[in-house]
Amino acid sequence: MSSLRMEFNLWYEYLSLYYIIAVYLLPAVAVFLAARKVTLYHWDLPQALSEKGGWLNDNIVDWFTDYADFTFRTFGSKVCDGKCGITLNIGYSKANQSSVRSDVEAADRAMQFDLEVMRNRVKERSEQQNLTTSRLPAFSQENIDELKGSSDFFGLNFYSGGNVIDSPTRNSEWNSQDTPNFFDDKATAGGRHEPSWTGSGSNWLFSTPELMRAVLVWIKNEYNNPDVYITENGFSDNTGQLNDAARVDYYKYYINNVLQAINEDKCNVKGYTAWSLMDNFEWGRGYLEKFGIHYVNFSDPERPRVPKDSARLYQQIIKDNGFPAPEPENSAVISIPNVTTWILVLIGYTAFN
Repeated sequence: MSSLRMEFNLWYEYLSLYYIIAVYLLPAVAVFLAARKVTLYHWDLPQALSEKGGWLNDNIVDWFTDYADFTFRTFGSKVCDGKCGITLNIGYSKANQSSVRSDVEAADRAMQFDLEVMRNRVKERSEQQNLTTSRLPAFSQENIDELKGSSDFFGLNFYSGGNVIDSPTRNSEWNSQDTPNFFDDKATAGGRHEPSWTGSGSNWLFSTPELMRAVLVWIKNEYNNPDVYITENGFSDNTGQLNDAARVDYYKYYINNVLQAINEDKCNVKGYTAWSLMDNFEWGRGYLEKFGIHYVNFSDPERPRVPKDSARLYQQIIKDNGFPAPEPENSAVISIPNVTTWILVLIGYTAFN
């Protein structure tokens, strides 16, 4: 047995709490097995792999395979439901002016870079930089055949989108050395800001609900209408106030656009996850930007959680599996027929058809 496998076996005891949550607690909260998910990687590798160099070590391919096998053996029969996929964090890029060809091309290029990476574009940029080969390695036919159809679903993190314009000039303010990079290869910049796109507690996040529907339609058209699980969608503020009207509107309008994508555009959306269950540590912004539908008092050692108005809205949507119809038919419910899973991070409110 390799030392790494031994470390995984030792690591098993630290999985006990996770195992109890996944196998015993979640059924009591979520009721249905299909609601339980396991994330193999979300920016944090197992400590044993990190200490050996992580992604910078050439052996990571074999190590991650061992780690994945270990995880499947441990949780597979309880939580994975026989499906495996990947989540991609993307926005939606809309042409600043649909009548301007360069804007239309820039919007398409931005989407391709977010999801596929433009092979020809990177090759052209590499040639301009006097490189003999592309900076982007090519897939062999064997790679293509092995990967094709290997994902059972499309996981989507979506928060916001915007208008873009063509921007072929290198941004010298932050790239004075002309170092090859993703953003110069993409060569786009932000365009016109629509008056209806309200801001949030994060400088990058605006409420653009119609682009939620647009990105789902784009995925449908680009990838032959795969099963889509919306794995993150949410709104930030800086106050953490319980009367979070802006977040209430965000969820109301975004989920309504998901409903339109399902019913009118026939997108195969199978699940939706709100981000997030509670205020938490948000990357480099720490506790300044709050995404939770539950307020957390971080100055109290007990860290009490208090539901915000958005939690009550989300709970009601799940309870009704849709939205109340407009007056005078307010007793009716506009249902969401194809969304089989409502998830809130790990433990939350869940509803099924």
